[in-house]
Amino acid sequence: MIDKPIVSRARSIIELSRRCADKSEPVNKNRDNLEKKYSNFEKYKTSFNTKNALQELIEFAKDEGINFNEKQYNESKKTIEVRLKANIAQDLYDYKKFYEIINELNITLQNSLEII
Repeated sequence: MIDKPIVSRARSIIELSRRCADKSEPVNKNRDNLEKKYSNFEKYKTSFNTKNALQELIEFAKDEGINFNEKQYNESKKTIEVRLKANIAQDLYDYKKFYEIINELNITLQNSLEII
């Protein structure tokens, strides 16, 4: 049976992530620094820290009229971090890099890769 609150939260995360990605402002205003710090995707993938980006996302959500719910945030934090990192990777590099990052959430894929 599908847990409706989880589905609802997931949809909210995806929608907020899309709105944030569409604006591209956080990446564009930091593009030069990000490109210098993460000169290639592998460096980005292994060392990008979402802490500052998460704080900007929370502020963006507040500006968009979305109330912060700490309990829901804590339950969804890993998904939000990965989704945000994936969106930034797509903007900095290309759409294929989005999938390399977002697949961290794909448990079936991760289990399959461990078997191989």
